[in-house]
Amino acid sequence: DIMGNALAGARSSLSADSRLCRMDGAPFPLEEMPLIRAVQAGETTTGAEVCLCQDDGSKTFLLIAASPIRDESGHITSAVEIVQDITDLKQMAQAMRESENTSRVLMDTLSESAVLTDTFGNVLASNEIAAKRLGTTVAQLVGSSLFDFFPPDLVVRRKAYLAQVLETCQPVHAVD
Repeated sequence: DIMGNALAGARSSLSADSRLCRMDGAPFPLEEMPLIRAVQAGETTTGAEVCLCQDDGSKTFLLIAASPIRDESGHITSAVEIVQDITDLKQMAQAMRESENTSRVLMDTLSESAVLTDTFGNVLASNEIAAKRLGTTVAQLVGSSLFDFFPPDLVVRRKAYLAQVLETCQPVHAVD
């Protein structure tokens, strides 16, 4: 907020039942806060992540940038600080990691080959069974073209299957 209302709100929410923490939960020393560093040491800070931890367990994640403001002779006269609430972004990232873990568990519990590709056949995910059948590892398979693992005549058929899936939005069971 340009007028500082968001910052004032964040500062006013720092009360006896809250504390500033690093992202790992360790206390964030006041002297390391970007605004303090800007005023006292003349440092510009960008991308400092701070957690406002409440005693009730709730957390507000903040991204902070600060820079000193100097007069014509180079003396620090004030500083500017920008605080952005990134709580939603952190929660979405955590949800995505959990979803990826769930997908990995589901793929690895299948007793058949499972490969997830984009519309061009680039491998996004695979289980161990598929990688083993293709003579590679999951790490080597992901990011490569699935078609690189088939002989040319099979590539033509598999591309046709992929086109059919994209056209009909229905799964295809390929038996080659």
